[in-house]
This record gives sequence, structure tokens and C-alpha cells, in this order.
Amino acid sequence: MTKTKIALLVALIFLAGGVAGAGIASAWKPARTTPAPPGPRPPEGPEAFQKRIFSRMVERLQLTTNQVMQIEPVFRKGWEEVHAIQDRSIKEVEAAVKKNHEEIGKLLTPEQATKLEEMDREREKSFRERRGHWRGPGRSGPGGSPPGDMPPKESKSGTP
Repeated sequence: MTKTKIALLVALIFLAGGVAGAGIASAWKPARTTPAPPGPRPPEGPEAFQKRIFSRMVERLQLTTNQVMQIEPVFRKGWEEVHAIQDRSIKEVEAAVKKNHEEIGKLLTPEQATKLEEMDREREKSFRERRGHWRGPGRSGPGGSPPGDMPPKESKSGTP
């Protein structure tokens, strides 16, 4: 065999491998879901979010009616457990941040302390917007009242 024939055979082998690989890859692609419309999603409550997640599970797993009836209570129980863990974690994180900022505040000038309080309000606002509701320490109600509903903190000068 000449070098040209060998090179041609090697090229054909590579080409055949590429075609086979592309065929296998296209056959193994996961099912495509409809992409979300561009832009921010409108806020939804925890119940609507839970329903959406469960509906997606039912659809993707192609559950039968009997399976849905059996799985839904298990899903809801797990959902409640996860939600309780998240609530505890959020409260612990907020308590740690509050304690840390109180300690830092003792080392700041009054102007710096005011800026730190402003940073805290911005962080809380950002959190509310991402989470859709607020459940920080000392907050009441099912979703808790937002930080803006709390009385203002007193600054070192004694004024709010």
C-alpha cells in the first residue's frame, strides 16, 4: 500500500468515527424542555413553586395516575422538611450576620456604622427579592414581615 492509500484509509476511519459519534450523541440527548421566556419571572408563592416542581416531576418521569397518588404525599412531606431546614438555616445565618455586624459596629465611627446599617438594609432587600418573602430572625407571620416593617435601629448618636 502506498502512503496515499494509508492516509486516505486513516482519514476515512476518522470520518466514520465522527459520524458514529455524532449519531450516538444525538440519540442520547436529554429531552428539551420549553425555555423560560426572557426576563425576570413573576414572583410566585411557595405553594405555586411547589406545584410547578411536582408537575415537572410528573411530566419528566411520565408518572401514572396511581404513581402520582402514591408519590405526591411523599413529595409534600419531603418538601416540608426541606422548607423547615431552609427556615432554620436562614434564621441562623441572619443571627450570625447580625451578631457579627454588632461587633463590627463597635469598632466603627458613627458615619461608618450608618453605612453598615445601610448595607444591611440593601442585603435584606436583595434577599427578599431573590427569595420572594422574608423569614429573618424575630419576624412574625407565615412569611415574616419584611425588614422595612421593623422600627429603625438607633445609631450611636441616639437618633434613628
